[in-house]
Amino acid sequence: MSKIPVSALYSNCEMMLHEKWGYIWGTAGVLWTEARQKAVENEMAQKYGSRWIGHYVTDCSGVMVYIWKLYGLKIAHGSNSIKRQSVGPLSNLPQAGYAAFKVRDGDYYHIGIVGEDGKTVYEAQGTIAGFVTSDVSRWDCFAPFKDVLYEEGVNPMPDTFLYEAKVTTESGSLRLRSKPDTSSPVLTNIPRGTVVKVYGDENGWSSVIYAGYAGFCSDKFLTRLDNEPVEAPVEKEEYTILRRKDGVSVTLVGDWKVEKGDD
Repeated sequence: MSKIPVSALYSNCEMMLHEKWGYIWGTAGVLWTEARQKAVENEMAQKYGSRWIGHYVTDCSGVMVYIWKLYGLKIAHGSNSIKRQSVGPLSNLPQAGYAAFKVRDGDYYHIGIVGEDGKTVYEAQGTIAGFVTSDVSRWDCFAPFKDVLYEEGVNPMPDTFLYEAKVTTESGSLRLRSKPDTSSPVLTNIPRGTVVKVYGDENGWSSVIYAGYAGFCSDKFLTRLDNEPVEAPVEKEEYTILRRKDGVSVTLVGDWKVEKGDD
């Protein structure tokens, strides 16, 4: 299967900026007309959508749907589905051309594309703002698109790790966060007893890759096992996040079931 050159992401996003594309939920690069505006049922589109009449419109994941279609490829129309099906391991490190996600309670509710400078994100922000750029610091995590051909040498995963450590939390699991602070989103939970690879230590936080996620966890709950750097294969364990009717999040990792965790 052919891949999309990463330069095509930038050029198409720049075109959307130049043409002042708007935002209408459920669209992916259609011309917004008075007839479409009259027929729309979405409350925000009813209230603000008329400003986009005469412009092309999209929603956040529709940006990818539009670009992928130009190259004869398909991608899901939905940020959660794209996260599950169409990107590689998540990382806290933004890279040019990567998918950028905003996360809330395990919901990957918004998606954009990291710009060529690595400091901005292209996004269809909302019905009022339309298609804009935002600062990369406003986003929670990042991942490479599987269908995009990146420049040689771009790789968010380090080649070696510092040492291995065992999760020794007193509760069932240790939270892996997108950034080194307790207010940042939880990427996944690491079960007690798991041995993980640590890539860096700073200010009480350890940089860890686990279950395809690159993030940070508190070093208070890690016991160092080895001092020698080793070549670092990428973890490929699978996990599923469920939400029970009582609102408690349940994470399944292999044979483990975790209902709460330490920061």
